[in-house]
Amino acid sequence: IVSPSGIASAGIGVDKGKIVAIASEEALPSADKTIDAKGRYVIPLL
Repeated sequence: IVSPSGIASAGIGVDKGKIVAIASEEALPSADKTIDAKGRYVIPLL
């Protein structure tokens, strides 16, 4: 997450192509598929 106060790591939960959750990876439920995007930016709708 990039904000005016800095950068923080987070996991993103996606269901049916839509972001439904942003939380620590430990707080997200288990997933059918996992994509490792560490060190990358995830930008929706671009």
